[in-house]
Amino acid sequence: MNNSPLYKLGVFILISFSIFQINCGKNNNNDNTKTRTTKTELTLPANNYANFDECDCHKEAMKILDTTIKTRTAFKSLDELKKNKESKKEIKSLAKTWQLLTKNCFQKNFARMFEPSDCNDLKLLEKKKRKLYDLGIQIDQGESIRL
Repeated sequence: MNNSPLYKLGVFILISFSIFQINCGKNNNNDNTKTRTTKTELTLPANNYANFDECDCHKEAMKILDTTIKTRTAFKSLDELKKNKESKKEIKSLAKTWQLLTKNCFQKNFARMFEPSDCNDLKLLEKKKRKLYDLGIQIDQGESIRL
């Protein structure tokens, strides 16, 4: 497996673009509804994400990932999380919010989302997503995440 930064960036772009294409193909009637308030300081309603620049997108992405990691690590195992209806619902809500954020941010800031900068730490973002995957949470699945 190639571990070069350019290869990783290419894979990230390909996966993100695929997710973006899947999301755009869906007829989502929930775009105008308010997202459930979580115990975090996320920007709500999520349709405000359309006004975000790449720095705002990155900050919000980090908040979502951190909150999801915190919620997941409060349980020793994924099975324990699945038994807790409130936490399970919160993870699903965070995954849905993640999907809305990525959709809106890629529509407005597509090229800039892949440029590392002072406000857009791609390595840290990928590290947190990988941690979530290792914990059994595939946040890119959005509200269709299986728990």
